[in-house]
Amino acid sequence: EHEEIPDGLFAEDGTLKPSLVAMESAKRELDALYDAVCTHSKKLQSSAEAERKLGESLSSTSAVCQPVFQKYLESDQVLDELKIAASCVSSAAVVLRVSSTMVTPLRNLLDSFRNTYSNTVVPLKKRYLGEKREYLDVIRSLEQAQDQDIQVELTEKSTALRNKWMPTSAQLNHAAQHLNQAARVGICDYLVFFASLVSEAHRQLEQNHASLETPKNTGSS
Repeated sequence: EHEEIPDGLFAEDGTLKPSLVAMESAKRELDALYDAVCTHSKKLQSSAEAERKLGESLSSTSAVCQPVFQKYLESDQVLDELKIAASCVSSAAVVLRVSSTMVTPLRNLLDSFRNTYSNTVVPLKKRYLGEKREYLDVIRSLEQAQDQDIQVELTEKSTALRNKWMPTSAQLNHAAQHLNQAARVGICDYLVFFASLVSEAHRQLEQNHASLETPKNTGSS
């Protein structure tokens, strides 16, 4: 996607490299989390679809068999299979909502990160590379120069070039720190959201399971 900055180009610029390293680390973590969430979402969706089909199949079979069952079973017993079918469909709907909802906020965070990275960080990196290389070339020439007039000329040129790359470095440093912070905060916010989403789904699934329980008849002694 773009050329990385060689270590040698960080000369006289000690604060920039740690910021870029932290930003790249956040980028890898965000990519890894997104891949994991997408994989998890697909597996949940597949499982939920299977459970929904099971519920629909049970419901269809029950409807066909119900007239026969009613001749031999109590009404509550006949309804049990329909309850299971309804519970399967309802539980599948809960899981499907989780699988579809869990990806979007993280995708938005990743898209925002990638947009800023591509449109702000990458151009600044390229500019920094060009300006810093030119500056260091002049510094090397200055170190080798023997003529005093050439030394004066190269010193003035190196000063001008230093005043050119330093603002670029500051902008790149700020962009990297901002992007790193945004990614880390965004990941934490997403994990809180995900935990809440799963907790609510667990509550709904427990309600579905509770609906299957048949109240015990308690006779008076």
